[in-house]
Amino acid sequence: MTKIIFLGSMHDDPSGKGRLQRTFKKIVAKYKRGPDFIAFEWAQSTYTALASKRDELRQRLSDRFPQLDGGFIARFASTLAYEGDLQQDILPSTKLIWILDGRSRDDLELSESSLVEGAINRKIINALEIWLLPKIPGWEKLGDEAMLENTTSAYLEKSRRVAGLCHPDEMYKELAATITSGRETHMFNRLLEGLTETKNGNRLCILIIGTGHLLDFPGSLFNLCRNKGFDVEGIWPHEQ
Repeated sequence: MTKIIFLGSMHDDPSGKGRLQRTFKKIVAKYKRGPDFIAFEWAQSTYTALASKRDELRQRLSDRFPQLDGGFIARFASTLAYEGDLQQDILPSTKLIWILDGRSRDDLELSESSLVEGAINRKIINALEIWLLPKIPGWEKLGDEAMLENTTSAYLEKSRRVAGLCHPDEMYKELAATITSGRETHMFNRLLEGLTETKNGNRLCILIIGTGHLLDFPGSLFNLCRNKGFDVEGIWPHEQ
């Protein structure tokens, strides 16, 4: 039997990396073994390019939001593609799968370089300016720890809200779009390729993926894996 554990991540949460690291250790302790492979919702080339831009993002955030505490800015900048950092905490023998390798809209090797600039601008404008800061009254006067506490609370509340969705129309225009575009199917096929290469019959696999993909919605990655007969488990950020 193949066990696939979906570890949901909030892509912009400065507390997300530490949460993933702790949960990974809990899984290893529970099963008394490391996973046969870990899969990331990134193309490897894109992760590498984005991780190298964290200092640049920090400087751009400092220029745009001089009221923000420098410590918090550094923490927020470090979220750029942070999920892939988990590879540093696993045994070298563990197989890594980058499930967006080969998809032109997500793989820097196949896409325009604007993919990186777009990701940086989304962090600055969509994630911070439009979504997060309006949720934190008086953010201009808060220090690093207070901003981190408020930010973590906002993201975990979002995780609870998404996990409690009963009707797909409430959120999943976004998920419907990624299903229609073939992104979910591409990730599923990459997972199947990785499973084929893993000879252990009793396989334990960990998938680090954005929270919305944990929804059991027709055509979603979670749904595709469940319908294939895999033993799937989703662990939401607020459960980690």
